[in-house]
Amino acid sequence: MSNPIHPHFWRQPIRYMRWASHEHPALFWSVMIGSMGPVLVIFNRPVRNYMGWERRPRIPMTYPGEYLFLNFPGWVVCDA
Repeated sequence: MSNPIHPHFWRQPIRYMRWASHEHPALFWSVMIGSMGPVLVIFNRPVRNYMGWERRPRIPMTYPGEYLFLNFPGWVVCDA
């Protein structure tokens, strides 16, 4: 079912995409889904913020409250 008259991409891109979606659907949809990756890198965060998504709080790296220093014999405490 190959159409002998296939449009050229640079002259008629919409017609070419319609033709490619009928004649080569696997290749067409692979390119369409693959091209969404770079687009999502740019637009993902603004869309999520618009929809109310908030970043989760960062995991604390220290114990809350005062530091507990224990001096055990043989242990070296570094002042870094």
